[in-house]
Amino acid sequence: IDHAGIMVTALGLGGALGTLGLMLHMTYHTIAKSLLFLCAGNVYQHYLPWEERQRLGGFYTPEELVELVLDEIGYDSEDPKLAQKTFVDPASGSGAFLVGALSRLLNNLRKFGPPEMPSGRQPPWVRSEYELRAVQKCLHAVDIHPFAAFLSTLNVLFLILPRYREVRLKNPHFVF
Repeated sequence: IDHAGIMVTALGLGGALGTLGLMLHMTYHTIAKSLLFLCAGNVYQHYLPWEERQRLGGFYTPEELVELVLDEIGYDSEDPKLAQKTFVDPASGSGAFLVGALSRLLNNLRKFGPPEMPSGRQPPWVRSEYELRAVQKCLHAVDIHPFAAFLSTLNVLFLILPRYREVRLKNPHFVF
């Protein structure tokens, strides 16, 4: 939904080249991004030897289990006070729970707004900056294995990159 305006503009103004841009944009956001996100756990399983995963207690967590656990602990994107809670994953692995929580938090922030954002209408990039600050405040994760932590970082970046880019274009001093 965030990119609908870009796609409609490309289709309406761009002619054949705009249509091609629209198709490429849709392909990237619906296929490539999803595949990158879903493959991270498989990368962890494939490149880290079984013995090392056993020693560290690292296993791939299915998305269904992530959703169930987040539901059970009450980490719900429909909770107006979600952005006031802290989520800590002390053994994040490739970030399955962290990314699930991040996705819910981002949906919550879009719906209810960041709690520390000044009232009144704000430019989209300001709202994104406050959303990213809320993410920094609310979500925390660590892992004993550097490769797993790296994959976790990549998974988080896939979700926040559009907001981060939007903010950095207007506020080059912003650091996440």
